[in-house]
Amino acid sequence: MGVIDSQWWSMRWPWMVVWLATAACFGVVLWYVVGRLVKAWRRRNPRGHAVSGRCFYLDEEQVEDDADVLLIPRSDAQVSHEVKASRGGGVTGTVSGVSGRLEQTSDSSTKIERPDVSTPMKTIALIMDRLREQDRVVDADLAKGRLVLTAALADELRDAAAEGVALTDVRGGTYISVSGLFTVRRTDRDDFVLRARYGTGGTAAHVKITCEQRWIRRRFPVDNYSEDEKFPATCLGLVRSWNDRTAELTLDPVAIFQW
Repeated sequence: MGVIDSQWWSMRWPWMVVWLATAACFGVVLWYVVGRLVKAWRRRNPRGHAVSGRCFYLDEEQVEDDADVLLIPRSDAQVSHEVKASRGGGVTGTVSGVSGRLEQTSDSSTKIERPDVSTPMKTIALIMDRLREQDRVVDADLAKGRLVLTAALADELRDAAAEGVALTDVRGGTYISVSGLFTVRRTDRDDFVLRARYGTGGTAAHVKITCEQRWIRRRFPVDNYSEDEKFPATCLGLVRSWNDRTAELTLDPVAIFQW
């Protein structure tokens, strides 16, 4: 029996190796595919604060430019709906002890049209939806230290991902949604500057956002905040530059929401 077992094993072990290697390769491919799907789902469904709340800054010129680039119509549209109504009447009578009713009804419909006025707030909502659909927004939660890249940027920074991707790796001109705790101060030009610290230690960096006075909405009470007082906000903007000396990442804001 031992001889038979050894002969069987000598004939079968190469196939066993092939089967095990195939199973291992299949497992690696499955793990990679599942990992990619999970990352894609997380990019499209980021956790944390959604861009909502009170919009206190909106660059309407940039909104118009972004709408043109994303092929979002900005003209007013006509919205119509139909109103249907039924009218009827009848006569009741009795003949030879038998009662009956004669009825007549008529239906009518009215089509009502009204203009659906396009506003900057409606347009920015469409822009954010379109950017999310196209996976073109990097999400950064400064308080939790979480950064969710787009698929294209993740592929570009794949080699650096092993060591950890930093917020400063996000290239200029990229749309980014930054959530965090901000301070605010007024400038000599009557604009105001938001700053939010991120990272740990004495060399922590800051996100810097300069907001033009003409795009400030609803009389944002900048003077009610002290220099050290912080408030939560989310900024949808474009990366402009990184300053090594001041450790500041500057964003050009499109819209800022306080939540």
